[in-house]
Amino acid sequence: MEFCNNPPENFPFLFSSDGLFKDSIKKFTQSQGFYLQLYQETDELKKKISELRKEIKIWLDRSLLGGSQYKYALASINREYPSVTPPEDQANDETYQERYAIARDFISGWKTCIDKLQDCQKLCNNLDESFNVTNSELNSKMNQAQSQLAKLNSSAKEILKKQPFLYLFFVYITYRSKMDRMENLLIEINKNLKKYQDDLISVEEKYEKYHKYFDRTKL
Repeated sequence: MEFCNNPPENFPFLFSSDGLFKDSIKKFTQSQGFYLQLYQETDELKKKISELRKEIKIWLDRSLLGGSQYKYALASINREYPSVTPPEDQANDETYQERYAIARDFISGWKTCIDKLQDCQKLCNNLDESFNVTNSELNSKMNQAQSQLAKLNSSAKEILKKQPFLYLFFVYITYRSKMDRMENLLIEINKNLKKYQDDLISVEEKYEKYHKYFDRTKL
């Protein structure tokens, strides 16, 4: 976020009316605006993922009921209905197999729900972790760009201090070199921002997909 908090005025030898790269100020401010937009979208998406994770946890805890109720129900069913064939003491019970099927369907459905909720939880955790890595990488690259801008600003200051009549050739060569660096830096900044935007769209699509999966599981 530091990249957005440094207005062009903080680089006077680059972007002021007398700066070496005053014609690049529009590209610079556009990059800052783009980054701020992506930062806000990232913050909003992180909140949505966090809310989904909380909701999944609530439903998972409810399905597990502390982790003991499912195990207790499974043990009870295994005890009451050990196999599809009735035990000897219930050999003449005509309803046994029907009750067996109902009990097994019940416990199987319960287990399927738990498995799907755990799957949703894992998917969201993995999405959150990978998203944090991607976000961290972008912040690192933008901090590097910030550092390069500061160095260019210092270099521009030195160039502007030269007397053009005495150092005309030196000034021209140095200026062209800095101009190329600035152009490449702005291109690299926008390239990184565009890549991150694509990653952000991908994460948003996965979030929507996982949310729908969770909604179906709740039903």
